[in-house]
Amino acid sequence: MGKKDYKGTILDGRDSFDSWKMDLEDNLLSDDLMSCVTGKATAESSDLSTPGENAADIKNVSLARMKIRQSIDQIHKNSVNHLTDPRAIYQSLVKRYATSNKARLRQLIRMLYDVSTQTNRTVQEKVDDLKRLRAQINSQDKDIVIHEQLLICFLQMSMDDAFNTTVEILNASTETLTMEKVQSSLESKELELVDTTIKGETAQFAGRGRSAWNKGNNRSKAQDGGDDSKEEYLKKAGGCWSCGGMH
Repeated sequence: MGKKDYKGTILDGRDSFDSWKMDLEDNLLSDDLMSCVTGKATAESSDLSTPGENAADIKNVSLARMKIRQSIDQIHKNSVNHLTDPRAIYQSLVKRYATSNKARLRQLIRMLYDVSTQTNRTVQEKVDDLKRLRAQINSQDKDIVIHEQLLICFLQMSMDDAFNTTVEILNASTETLTMEKVQSSLESKELELVDTTIKGETAQFAGRGRSAWNKGNNRSKAQDGGDDSKEEYLKKAGGCWSCGGMH
């Protein structure tokens, strides 16, 4: 099977680094090229200084280098043009951004907690954010371990009062909770609430329609009744119903 071009986040600065690193590694792993960027980089003494001695190694090194260059913007390409070994290119890019950034780490942890206050977003959106932020925190500092149970706690905290019963049932379970199980239960309740809201709005709209029809019908009946009374009065008085005249 032929190797595919890189698909994923393009590295263009600090903000895209975490996603870029994960996407690039996924691309390299899927094509069995990760070994070309791990370990010690070879000396960059010439364009021929590539790891491995056989043709397959040389081809893989070339493919790994191509994927890395496809994954970065022109500014970053210019900064590594003097490097040919994919290990050296990768390490140069990672070293530029992966140095522990305490301010960034604090920001990510705060963003993770903030998800627990976002009651107006969908369950899927919050789960995606929790997983993404955990991965970014781990990328910043691999010594920080955020267990799935903490993510579940934040997800449950983010649900409004309408989900209280669902959360209580989940927490009363004797089984170990997983993110998949919690997400499934909360999404079922979410769909139920949406369905109830739609039915309520439909009934309210139909009620307004019936009310408007009844008012119009009552006005028509009242008008018909008034015309009948007028006609009866004029008949008794000997007047003309059409013009009210006496002739």
